[in-house]
Amino acid sequence: MRNCRAPYSLVGKSSYDDRMVRCNVDGTWDLGDLRCEGPVCVDPGHPDDGQTFLDSVEEGAVASFSCNRPGFKPFPAETISCSLGTPCVLSEDVGISSGFIPDGAFSDNSDKVIWGYEPHKSRMSSSGWCGSKDAFIFLSVDLQRIYTLTTLRLTGVAGNGHLSGHVTKMQLFYKVQFSQNYDNYPMEFSTPSGNHRKIYQFTLNPPLRARYILLGITEYEKNPCLRFDMHGCLAPLSTTHEVPAHLQVGWNASIPQCLDAEPPTFKNCPQSPIIVQTDENGQLFPANYVIPEATDNSGRITYMLTKPEDFHPPYPVSQDTDIIYQAFDDAGNMAECPVRLRIPDTVPPILKCPDSYAIWAQENQTELHMHFNESSVRLVVQDQSPITQISYDPPESSN
Repeated sequence: MRNCRAPYSLVGKSSYDDRMVRCNVDGTWDLGDLRCEGPVCVDPGHPDDGQTFLDSVEEGAVASFSCNRPGFKPFPAETISCSLGTPCVLSEDVGISSGFIPDGAFSDNSDKVIWGYEPHKSRMSSSGWCGSKDAFIFLSVDLQRIYTLTTLRLTGVAGNGHLSGHVTKMQLFYKVQFSQNYDNYPMEFSTPSGNHRKIYQFTLNPPLRARYILLGITEYEKNPCLRFDMHGCLAPLSTTHEVPAHLQVGWNASIPQCLDAEPPTFKNCPQSPIIVQTDENGQLFPANYVIPEATDNSGRITYMLTKPEDFHPPYPVSQDTDIIYQAFDDAGNMAECPVRLRIPDTVPPILKCPDSYAIWAQENQTELHMHFNESSVRLVVQDQSPITQISYDPPESSN
């Protein structure tokens, strides 16, 4: 007797018009048209401005994706797989980025509205939210429906106004009913400092079921600013309509998004150090050079950073200085251009010569051969620049 593992069912019959599998006299198994059939994955669709390559929608199938625009790649991965035991048949945007959730469903801890950075602009598809710097900073949203949530995407704000920053540590709180207390998701979400535009994706494992979401910001860089979205699927109306997760066949991730993966490029980044000019008396002029300019395949540089922040040529310097220019695009790709400013060295090295000394020959030794180098001559050399060479004349002698 042949059986199929759940959630698949046995269909068809053997050659003997039953569901028994027999060994034929020729040593082959008689299966007839017996086979296991059951749920399959839905069509995953395709990314915006991208394509999907798919041979099957049965368990174990792999869907791969590509992007039409040069320099763009699927984020966060180029493939997803059809698997048994997924929390959703297909995880999709729950309405934060698409705009299904109305602006009034967003709120935060601010007593005053920060114009241009209102809570509803926290959508990944918008310009971004920045909160007030209080003891407890939060952003909350009513998803309008109860969802099974599987993915959180998070990024910061920069290049869209006078405020910039991103969250470096955050807690996620959730509940199903408005009258309930929030539950704390058992994971802290962390992102590294330094890049306000880079997008980070977190898989919610275990997935959570919620209608009301609250993001509690515990640490941030510069300002508590963010953009986010969440992916998942509508929760069943009742437990009678719910398929046990271990029996559900679905895609193990949501459709990737085509994002720019190519960093900006600097077209006039100096390859050699820039020597600071001096006047006829040896006084230093302010360091002056052409500020490097960056371009990006997306057509837009979102923002640029200079380290040190207040440096802008012409600027007086008194020692060797490295200026770092960083260019960021909308997707958080970054390129650096170092400008190395060097002070000209017009002062010769200072030599402290050793006192004269005698080297005595051994008994019965008629000749002594000497090499003059750093190990045999106690010479002290000082200079503000590294010493690259010391010459001895003559280099050796015989007496």
